[in-house]
Amino acid sequence: MSGAVLVSGLRRSFGPTRAVDGASWAAEPGTVTAVLGPNGAGKTTTVECLEGLQRPDGGRVRVLGADPWGAGPDHRSRVGVMLQDGGLPTTSRPVPLLRHLAALYAEPVPVDELVARLGIDAFAGTTVRRMSGGQRQRVALAGALLPPASSLRRTPSRRPSGSPTAWSSWPGAASSRTAPSPACAVAGPSRTSTSP
Repeated sequence: MSGAVLVSGLRRSFGPTRAVDGASWAAEPGTVTAVLGPNGAGKTTTVECLEGLQRPDGGRVRVLGADPWGAGPDHRSRVGVMLQDGGLPTTSRPVPLLRHLAALYAEPVPVDELVARLGIDAFAGTTVRRMSGGQRQRVALAGALLPPASSLRRTPSRRPSGSPTAWSSWPGAASSRTAPSPACAVAGPSRTSTSP
């Protein structure tokens, strides 16, 4: 198996509880891959292994060819993460916040491109505190897509911002209006011009 994200025979236990038992899948560059399953199936644990927050007990995970557990700052600067909830400063407005986050990366995806693509321009003057849940998700998604290489995303069981507009703006997600809602999704390169 190869790809932007690789999970091969992943195992992770917490005491006697096996949270992940032999998971294997790959996400190709330029695609959106959903990991579906009931509560307790190991989706979050798998994504945390991909983020380098947990060390697998067995098997192998790779993000952009690197083991996230031991990856250094060069690798981490190429991977964006969107949390399931929270993490946005409540008094910020979306565009200045995204410009601030973009300054943390050597070659970020252009903020204006993400703002237009995700429809953030429609509520650009609103502070995070006053945004709807869906609007907050769009801003958090834009922040996760700033690194040019890859993004890992943890979502509740619904489409990004619950909106077919935001979801269909992803390359390769044209049929997503009828697709099952992801519990966790992994996206490859966020610049569509460099996708295969």
